[in-house]
Amino acid sequence: MLAEDAFRELIEDDSAVDLVRLRKASPYGVPDVMRGKVWKYLLGVSQAEKSEDASVDRMMAEDYSSGMGHTSYRETDSETRKRVRGAIRRFQPEHQFFRDSPVQNKFSDVVLALLHSNDDEFQQGLVDMVGPFVYVMPKESDVYYSFQRLQERINTTYSEGMHRKLANFIMLLRSLHADLYDHFEDEELEPNGWAVSWLECLLARQLPFQCVLRLWDTYFANEDGLKMHPYVCLAILGVCKEELMETEAPELQSRLENLPHLDMDMIITQAYNIREICNLL
Repeated sequence: MLAEDAFRELIEDDSAVDLVRLRKASPYGVPDVMRGKVWKYLLGVSQAEKSEDASVDRMMAEDYSSGMGHTSYRETDSETRKRVRGAIRRFQPEHQFFRDSPVQNKFSDVVLALLHSNDDEFQQGLVDMVGPFVYVMPKESDVYYSFQRLQERINTTYSEGMHRKLANFIMLLRSLHADLYDHFEDEELEPNGWAVSWLECLLARQLPFQCVLRLWDTYFANEDGLKMHPYVCLAILGVCKEELMETEAPELQSRLENLPHLDMDMIITQAYNIREICNLL
């Protein structure tokens, strides 16, 4: 990982941000204090040209604020609002940052705005995936537009749909970790019970929070970074295989939903190696 000063130098140039260098540095991890600003550039929320970035940032902030006034998101039915607030209270319960009332209010406002703008029904996974943005970005508008950019990348990367994505992943699991696949079968653990969430939520729900932040540094660094995700999942299963093989249902399901702290640099390196192997299959 580059030092904080090196990242600061990359993004605080008076005229323009060198996105090529920033994208080359970010896959190896971004310092915590720089992550929010860096993610905005990597996701295309902030513009490389500083003169253009200032006006675009102001416009997005104004559009977000005016959108709040013109939409009925604050009039969302009480049951949905209650579910959102409950999910936020349960999110990262050991993390003091998310226990702060203003943070919870910001979190709730963004989630409700996203539900309204996308005309979606609320699901827990939305809170899991918005949470990292809330943590690294102080402005609601930045959280909102950064998540929207991420969703666009997900839709582009996995345009074939969840059914096809899941089928491809299970095929790779069966090829690389046949014994683990057989163990899941023996324990009657259906892929829909764990793999769908792993793939849809980018492991935001399953990994410890700091592991998610580190992993997403790599994912966001390039336009096609999300293509690494299935291989990261396979790398994690490989590292955890011995313990998983010794675990029976229903505890097996719980372990897959609550992964231990992992060395994400090692996991990401293994994921690149697995991708190379899979390309040869």
